[in-house]
Amino acid sequence: MDAAAEHGRDARWTAETLRRLARAGRTEFDFSSIVSVLSAAAQTPVCVIDTRGSFLASTPSRAEWDADEILTRTAEIVGDGLVVHPLIVEGETVAFLSARLDHDPGGVCQFAADLISMYLSRMNARLEGKRELVAQVLEDFFAARLPEEDAARRLAEIGIDPGTDHRVICGIVDAPPERLRSFPWNLHTLVGSGRDPYIRALIDGNVVLVVPAAAPARVIAEVAHERLTRLGQDPRVGIGNVFKGLSGLRLSYYHARTSAVSSPGISDGMHLNLGSLLLLANLDLPLKTLSDEVLAPLVEYDAQNHGDLVLTLATFLRLDCSSQRTAAELFVHRNTLRYRLTQIESLTGRSLSSFQNKMHFWVAVIGSGAQAEPQADYLESLHALDPDIHTPTIRPEARS
Repeated sequence: MDAAAEHGRDARWTAETLRRLARAGRTEFDFSSIVSVLSAAAQTPVCVIDTRGSFLASTPSRAEWDADEILTRTAEIVGDGLVVHPLIVEGETVAFLSARLDHDPGGVCQFAADLISMYLSRMNARLEGKRELVAQVLEDFFAARLPEEDAARRLAEIGIDPGTDHRVICGIVDAPPERLRSFPWNLHTLVGSGRDPYIRALIDGNVVLVVPAAAPARVIAEVAHERLTRLGQDPRVGIGNVFKGLSGLRLSYYHARTSAVSSPGISDGMHLNLGSLLLLANLDLPLKTLSDEVLAPLVEYDAQNHGDLVLTLATFLRLDCSSQRTAAELFVHRNTLRYRLTQIESLTGRSLSSFQNKMHFWVAVIGSGAQAEPQADYLESLHALDPDIHTPTIRPEARS
């Protein structure tokens, strides 16, 4: 066959292969057909592998591949019996298309890679739309703008079982919200069920994940931190504790967010700190729920032992942490007061010698409504000293 005939055959083969690839690319929820068409046309094994070395598609299915050999080719490289093209979604390389060829005949491999990239981008856009709806529900829930029954129903609609305990993981990084919103977080989500493995949304510019209590939170946080590292400097991830019920899920969100703000890297196991929460400048916090959680060990102790630890703490703070004045008002010996304060420190894990902890407990006492009358007198005395002094805003339900 002369050169012209050979060229004509190659041109017809290229045109037919491109046509078949384009037709396969119109398949809505599967890109493996593109891999199969390319493999059959080029009569060679073809695969798609993600950036972590997991094979997402391979034809033939039993073909042997060296993941390291593919992943070390960080750009489009042809040669040594291997063609590799990156798959791009929102400017990020998320995977590679590889074929065992010495060259890319007619650019069909590049065309196949472009089709798969378009498919993944389309799936990513669909997920982005779903996450917008999830974010609206979570924002309303965390801000306590939903009645309890409505909250349970709407959470169930977005995939959160109200009867199961969850925790929240919060990621913070200096990156544009648009970038955080469109970043291809999980490739397997795009090629699998089309659903995020865990509920994820962008709230107040932060990446928020809601995961079951039994999920490996530290592992999930490490993956989140790695993703955020690709988006900006000094990424921070906070892991919220697991608390019971719907109010506990809300509490876990503020715990995770405070942890992320307070410490670099990945933070978990941190105590709640109401002072830090107020510094977030969110005066719509569910302050009573947060405060009740802080005082819970003392309330439980008082109930079981007929004690007065909450009264003691509230009085101690109201009287400017004066042991002498507190003992006199409570009609107890100073040694008794000292013993109670030691119990408070032991049960809560916080030292009353720390100014930050005193502020923490002071906000908790106010938010819980403990000792309402002395508290009101205390706030009035503060305003008498300085009319412009700022005190936390408490929603009406927090005083009930």
